[in-house]
Amino acid sequence: MKETMRKWKIFGAWNLEKEVNWLVEMAREGWILESVGLFNYTFKKAEPCEMCYQLDFSTHKIKDQEEYHSIYAEAGWGLIGKMGGWNYFGKPKKEGETQTIYTDKQSLIEMFKRIISFLVIINGPTVYFLVIMHSSFTMAMPAAINIIILSLFVLVEFGIAYAIVRLLIHIRKLKAEALQ
Repeated sequence: MKETMRKWKIFGAWNLEKEVNWLVEMAREGWILESVGLFNYTFKKAEPCEMCYQLDFSTHKIKDQEEYHSIYAEAGWGLIGKMGGWNYFGKPKKEGETQTIYTDKQSLIEMFKRIISFLVIINGPTVYFLVIMHSSFTMAMPAAINIIILSLFVLVEFGIAYAIVRLLIHIRKLKAEALQ
């Protein structure tokens, strides 16, 4: 029997619960998350068990990462892996222990706001390329290549805009839930 398995999946940041629930279900089937990569997850075979998984988006500088991770370690969360600004934490489920990192809606809203800020920041170079750089490359490259490059950057722009809108909708939903 295979001891490891790699799965390819894409989740949006606004679907955190869906991703966490999928990881929990994989543990129930005997596959424990071992590492993460760009849209891929590596699992190791184990006895089926109840695990808690949580994701956190961090914009901490490298020198602050150790302190950031130690705070979670003190609360019983083990760092499984990092991908981009995302940190994947896990721990065996135990009765009476906190099963989530974010215990209130406002902290979760703040995390989603950090993600939006990050998307706006990385959007800057894309816009710069589209507006300034593309016009200077237009003369030097064949038209077909220009169309492909322009299409790719427009797709990236739509993807970033879509993600920001979905995150804003999710924030609004969390605020409404917090008021109830």
